[in-house]
Amino acid sequence: MIRVYVENIQDTIMLNAKQMHYLKNVMRCQDGQIIEIFDNQNEWRAKISFPHIHAIEQKNIEQKLATIQRRPKIGMGYIRKSRLEWAIEKATELGVDEIYLLMTDRVNHKYIDLRRLERIAIEAAEQCGRIGVPKIHENIKLSNLPELNWVVAAKEESSDKNAKYYESQDNQINNAQIKSQDTQINSQSDSLIQSNLVEIIENNRTHIEQSNSIDFWNGDGILIGPEGGWSENDLSLLQKYNKVQLHDNVLRTETAVCAALTLFRP
Repeated sequence: MIRVYVENIQDTIMLNAKQMHYLKNVMRCQDGQIIEIFDNQNEWRAKISFPHIHAIEQKNIEQKLATIQRRPKIGMGYIRKSRLEWAIEKATELGVDEIYLLMTDRVNHKYIDLRRLERIAIEAAEQCGRIGVPKIHENIKLSNLPELNWVVAAKEESSDKNAKYYESQDNQINNAQIKSQDTQINSQSDSLIQSNLVEIIENNRTHIEQSNSIDFWNGDGILIGPEGGWSENDLSLLQKYNKVQLHDNVLRTETAVCAALTLFRP
């Protein structure tokens, strides 16, 4: 079913030039053909009567509206034009609510065609079947981010934070156990030492993954750096937010966007 985004659904809607071209010349629609129209809250079946479309039946969208309640927000540093356009398209398909284009210390490319990005988001929303189009905010400084419970996509370097997390869990190794393990390790052969260390590392990695998952799902949205990553100054501005490591490898910004929004799926 062909879908067309309109800002406000009414009984009769006048098609703009781009919509006319899309329906008439690209999709080869004829008068009387049934399509779907949607705005940020409703979805209707409509009949084409060029240059108008007429809303004829409201669709049951209860399930779609339920998913809107869990749509995340995302902040991402500016990246190259083609990659940013791709990221906007995929973020829309994956259900993002709002997109904040961030001015960070290591931004090397500043995209200025906001209207084109909005058109890309509209076309992606039409294609993927969602209701509504994400709002795109440009030139946002980290110091001017909206007051939300953000999560920062960054490798957690602080061992102190991990230690505090371990100590807060009932099933963690307590200090006495650690000392006992140290004593045992010192008295064992090299092969046994290596075995114990591997076991400890695997246990720690499991707890880090659990911590990351908890932090991520408690957030309203995620912040992703530009191609050069976060600077120390950036991280100092974001220090009040939890951090999450999306992958063991270093991800491109647009890849991180897809990975984060997939994890954020309701």
